[in-house]
Amino acid sequence: MKKIFILVIIFLSMNIIYNYTHREVIKPVLLKEQPVFKVDEYNIFYLDLYGEDITTLNISKLVNNNMDIINIILDVNKIYKDKLGYINYKYQNMSLKKNITSLTNEYKDLIRKQGIVDNFDYISETGIKIVGIELYTSGEEIVNILYKYPNIKYKDYLSGNLKQLKF
Repeated sequence: MKKIFILVIIFLSMNIIYNYTHREVIKPVLLKEQPVFKVDEYNIFYLDLYGEDITTLNISKLVNNNMDIINIILDVNKIYKDKLGYINYKYQNMSLKKNITSLTNEYKDLIRKQGIVDNFDYISETGIKIVGIELYTSGEEIVNILYKYPNIKYKDYLSGNLKQLKF
């Protein structure tokens, strides 16, 4: 019984030491220039995602529960871009997963209606590239996104110009 107790104590102390040394340290973000928007206020932001590889399969790494998605703009295959242009998807009051499923189905239906033959399995495996997204969120959330993904440009509806933050 003593050996088991000693093993449990050793295991717990090793776990405590490991968790203490491997905890995530959140560093404050230092901006080289002041953004046009106020960090502590909510606003509508447009994010230009051309510089990052954001698709319908990995959009959840970009958005979180503190953000309201308004609109998603999809990149269309270059082969039939002249026929379709960009596709805007107005976000509905459903979960992110249901909206992405609906968006993917609408995209496939639109392609079918245009008489374009495409490999829909490829779309399901790789996702559809997202080139823009409109969000209603705080300036702090936008700064965090732009810090993680420095190639993303933002536009708030007060200034109206696409900009990149410098960190």
